[in-house]
Amino acid sequence: MDPCRSCTAIDGRLDLAERELPDLEGYRGSAPVRVGNDAARQLQLDIYGELMDSVYLYDKWAQPISSDQWEAIRVRTDWVLRQLGSAR
Repeated sequence: MDPCRSCTAIDGRLDLAERELPDLEGYRGSAPVRVGNDAARQLQLDIYGELMDSVYLYDKWAQPISSDQWEAIRVRTDWVLRQLGSAR
């Protein structure tokens, strides 16, 4: 399973190195003005917590999750845990 990218350029590029533009003034004089986004190179895992919360609520209030669905969730959960382990 490949990680989802949280940030890409409009053409799909991932090279969004953040840089400051010192000659520009931001909204109401705020500074520094930056373009790009360093988060494009980071692995974002926060959505998986929201996914698990949704699975829990669906299983509790809508209908039980099938064994095939639980297997798919387990595969994704194992992947997240491996990502967390390699980040240390």
